[in-house]
This record gives sequence, structure tokens and C-alpha cells, in this order.
Amino acid sequence: MGIFNKGRMNRHDAISEKGSKPSNVAGLYYIRDKDKQVQYVGLTNDLKRREKEHIKSGKINKERPFFDFHIPKSGTTYDDLRYEEKRKIAKYNPPLNKTSGREGRPTNNLHLSEDYGSAPKGSRIKKFFRFMLKLIIGAIIVLCILSYFADKFTNLIQ
Repeated sequence: MGIFNKGRMNRHDAISEKGSKPSNVAGLYYIRDKDKQVQYVGLTNDLKRREKEHIKSGKINKERPFFDFHIPKSGTTYDDLRYEEKRKIAKYNPPLNKTSGREGRPTNNLHLSEDYGSAPKGSRIKKFFRFMLKLIIGAIIVLCILSYFADKFTNLIQ
């Protein structure tokens, strides 16, 4: 069960204006060259705006005209998209993605299985464990406070 619908990515030739034009929605995208090789992998909350930004900056040009994109399924979280972006950067090693220490997102903390099929730990699970941790810490604080006042109360009675 992936975060995108099955099938090919949408492809827009930003120079000739052919193909599926991106809309103002979040998604994962690739910039590809004329030979369809991945040159850049990115994530945005507005595909249409991001394509225009890349045209203006020169990342998309006559040599790299293709803007391919996936629109995630409803309910997909930002953490899921970030994980997928990191996986794709690690898989394709695109030359236009910058590395740690400069702009861009480092991928050195990502560990993939050999078959490239390891699933992300879902953000719902992460949220659940964060909630449980807060609950446990809160319970410990309450017990410490109760213990403190129980000792004070016991000393007053004696």
C-alpha cells in the first residue's frame, strides 16, 4: 500500500507545454532531462508554483524540460512524503540535489534495505508513541507530586 495511486507519474514538458499540467496541490516531483534521466527530486505543497520557480531559476530548461509529479493519496502525511523523497534521492542520486552542509535535504540518515522495499514507519505510529511517552511522563510527574504531598500530610498527622 503506497502513498500514491498506482500508475505512472504525471509528466509535463514545461518548455513545449505538453502533457499533464501540475495543479496547486502538494506532491513529489522529478526534473528529468531529455533522456528521461532524473536530475532533481523534490517535495512541495504546490506543484504548479514549484514548477514555475524551477523554470525561473533555470533548473528546468531546454536540456531538462520534464517535470514529472505524483499527487499523494488523501490522508498521506508530510512525514510519509519526506520519507519517499529521501528514498528517491538515495535511489537516483540526482546531480541537482544538494548535499548536507548546503541548501537541500541530506539523505545520509536514510537506511534502505537492499531490495529498496523497506516501508516507512508511519507517522501515525510515531504520533502514537509520542502520545504514550507524554502520557507516561505526565503520570510519573503526578505520582511524584502525590508522593511529595502524601509525605507532607503524613508528617502533619504524626
